[in-house]
Amino acid sequence: MRISKAFSRFDREPIAAASLGQVHRAALRDGRPVAVKVQRPAIREQIAEDLEAFREIAQVLAGHTEVGKRFDIESMVEDFRKTLMRELDYRQEAQNMVALGAALRDFERIVVPQPVDDYTTTRVLTMDFIAGAKVTSLSPLGRIDVDGRGLAEELFRAYLQQILVDGFFHADPHPGNVFLTDDGSIALLDLGMVGRIAPTLRDHLLKLVIAVSEGRGEEAADQVDTIGERLESYDERELRRRIGELVGAVQHTTMGELQMGRIVMELARMDRRVRRPHPVRADNAGEDAPAPRRGRPDPRPQLRPERLDPPELHRAASAADAPEHFT
Repeated sequence: MRISKAFSRFDREPIAAASLGQVHRAALRDGRPVAVKVQRPAIREQIAEDLEAFREIAQVLAGHTEVGKRFDIESMVEDFRKTLMRELDYRQEAQNMVALGAALRDFERIVVPQPVDDYTTTRVLTMDFIAGAKVTSLSPLGRIDVDGRGLAEELFRAYLQQILVDGFFHADPHPGNVFLTDDGSIALLDLGMVGRIAPTLRDHLLKLVIAVSEGRGEEAADQVDTIGERLESYDERELRRRIGELVGAVQHTTMGELQMGRIVMELARMDRRVRRPHPVRADNAGEDAPAPRRGRPDPRPQLRPERLDPPELHRAASAADAPEHFT
């Protein structure tokens, strides 16, 4: 179909560009403003060649280096290949947009652009046009008019829910994909890559956060011990000792001072030395994304960072375990 037949306006100069494609501003025949993501010609063939080179390098590293064996680098490259090839199918990304938009519908200040199905194919994705700017492009003067604290809280809550409750999350939130809209909301763009956390792993992560927040080092070590696969160098006593020291050091820290993200990252760093990490699936296959039931109250907790205390986390765990949580 000719561009003039499908669109009343189509700007030839892209408003954004990346390695796989570029985005153009356009308008449908009825005047509706849209953004059109177009895949670069021959990019699939080029990526296939590059991935084959990565596979050969991974084989060498796995066969001749300790790092290659410890992190099962061949499997990592294969997962990366699957993720990248899925990302080249824009129909999958459209499904992710619908799924995440539904999952975050109760967050009034979070926007996920929706696809225009009739104008979306494997290599072309047409979606709502979001007017705004990158969060990093604001000048110091412009930040004065923005409710930064409120937006940060909303985004924080949204990600807690995605990771700890839904197990389905936007996996590429760099500044270019997080927009401040003209009406003062946050838009999550580019759903080409999403992450999935299996229910069992999600349960362990939530229990780990609860144990750390309550200062229970032994239980935190128990949860870390269940995540991943033991290597030959595994030293359970040393790992438990170091985790106990870390949790003990923050035991009397107030929730306002507790930097949970950094603590979990430090726990993961300790664990990586003696264990192979548990995989978090990162792809863009939207058909398995959770979708809240329509016509019924949403039972998922609305997590608040200033109330990230044990009762709040226990409430999240109960909601995540509820059998009627999702259809």
